[in-house]
Amino acid sequence: MTSQNETTSLSPTESIEELCSYPPAPMLEVRFWLVSVFGSTVSVISIVENIFLFLLFATRKRHRKENVYMMLLAFFDIFVSIAYVMLMSVNILADYLESPVLIQIWFSYMVPMITISHIAMSSSSFLIVAASFERYCLTLNSRFLRTAQKQRLLIALSAVFLGILSKGTMCLEFQPKAIEQTSY
Repeated sequence: MTSQNETTSLSPTESIEELCSYPPAPMLEVRFWLVSVFGSTVSVISIVENIFLFLLFATRKRHRKENVYMMLLAFFDIFVSIAYVMLMSVNILADYLESPVLIQIWFSYMVPMITISHIAMSSSSFLIVAASFERYCLTLNSRFLRTAQKQRLLIALSAVFLGILSKGTMCLEFQPKAIEQTSY
């Protein structure tokens, strides 16, 4: 993967074999077990639990209204956990198996998945700030509490919009380029 400013042309001293060779990453065995096995297991548990929480908050009207921040946090955490498996675990697995096909598949979805995961992480951060502000107003019994509670959905949607606005252009920052002379 190269940035927009880098080129993929061969210099006179580079051979195709040098360009296509891929030395194994350091501590690949340890990284495989920690990231691909243990990390993926934790991510799958996170996906299941966050789906449960999201459905709990989304299907009960009382929970949906009072816990809009928690419902959206669970929703975005599902995407973060899926992105972990698809970005981190599959990348390490491709290195571990030395699979050009898996690398090609990973590169095909890497850019949109990174964009989605960063939008989800940023939106989650803004939602935590919004929930903290409401909790702060509740603790102080502030005059802003009623407004914060009445406008909870608008504030939550604004937090999501800020996440999209701040990270939505990440897909434009990457332009993976295949080198034609390589075997994959």
